[in-house]
Amino acid sequence: MTITKKHALVWGCFFLAVVAFVLHIEQMYFMAAALALLAPVSYLLARRKTSGLQAQRRCPDRMYAGDTAGVKVEVTNRAATRRSLFQVADTLPEGTIADPASAHLIADLGPGETTSVEYDLTPLRRGVYRLGPVRFTSSDSLGIYDFSGTDDCFSEILVYPTPLSLPDLWPRGSTAELQRRRRGTIGQGDDFYSIREYVPGDDLRRVSWANTARRGKLMVVETERRETFAATIVLDLTANVHAGRGENSSLEYGVVLAASLAHQALQHGAAVGLLAMGTEDYSVPVSDQLGQELAILEALARCQDDCPARLDAVVTRREVALGKAGCVAIISPQTGAEMIALAARLVAQGNAVSWYCLQTLSFEPHTRADSEQREARSARFAVALRQAGAQCHLISGTRPLELSFRRWSRAAS
Repeated sequence: MTITKKHALVWGCFFLAVVAFVLHIEQMYFMAAALALLAPVSYLLARRKTSGLQAQRRCPDRMYAGDTAGVKVEVTNRAATRRSLFQVADTLPEGTIADPASAHLIADLGPGETTSVEYDLTPLRRGVYRLGPVRFTSSDSLGIYDFSGTDDCFSEILVYPTPLSLPDLWPRGSTAELQRRRRGTIGQGDDFYSIREYVPGDDLRRVSWANTARRGKLMVVETERRETFAATIVLDLTANVHAGRGENSSLEYGVVLAASLAHQALQHGAAVGLLAMGTEDYSVPVSDQLGQELAILEALARCQDDCPARLDAVVTRREVALGKAGCVAIISPQTGAEMIALAARLVAQGNAVSWYCLQTLSFEPHTRADSEQREARSARFAVALRQAGAQCHLISGTRPLELSFRRWSRAAS
């Protein structure tokens, strides 16, 4: 049996009282009474040690998954008396790591004084994280009683998915080639095209003085405007089709892949949009304007897989927004005849379709037989998609997302 301080005090009082009674020593009665009063007096003196404490948190409101940011919690003593030897701890949501993770000890804080504690916060995956409340804990001088208090100080951090550096994944079929012609209108834009001799009417700001000095005649830089493609990323948020938990789930793989595709398209100068429908509409219209990537990342940070409708029904309802003769990237764990028909219809409308199949069994514990069944089913689905005119990439949860494209990247090169 574990002997606590409280038990020791009780038994100490009892034995002192017994000895005082047996030996008729009056002083020992006073000793027993004093020992009995230690616990309640210590309680009364310490019970308000966490009252009057107020917290304020300073932290970023937006960051990327996997990044680390500093969080500062300022604690102010609003009471009229000093507060000594108490601990401050922030309440963190699941999916975050704090360093240092333990509570911070405050030795002494006078009335009206403010002190601060700092820690580094790392969110492991995208999402909306709510920090708080701030907890204060202390104990009495004897360490018998524990006291706690909270300050309803809450902060919300929106965590974007971090785009990965992947090989060029956008379709390169005949339609895509028409949409992403590298040679646009000569003489317009900022992309270098060639150096040629000056002709009357050329903008003198285009004169290349280095080439002019080398050749002994006026030379100008000729530029072109690159025509790029319009792209739509379709993320399947159908309820109960994704598998796995946390950052190792098929949904998180799909979100990170969507962010990477959007970043890649915008780097190419393309206009890109997002079609993601849950119980809320997280879709972002196609655009190449400044801020488009952040708009897509914010939608991806908030999206949840709770759509009651199937993917093909969602795409059918929003088919006008997809447009025609563009690039469509579909990220989904669903397979079957309906998905093949969806890809074939989009291809028939002139779109270059790339399908990213999230293999759900690979995101959960499975047997060798399950693995073989998954591979056979995925292979049949990939063959059917290619026959329908779409590209197909199989995404497995057994390896990092970047490695899912290594073999494809080597084959493409």
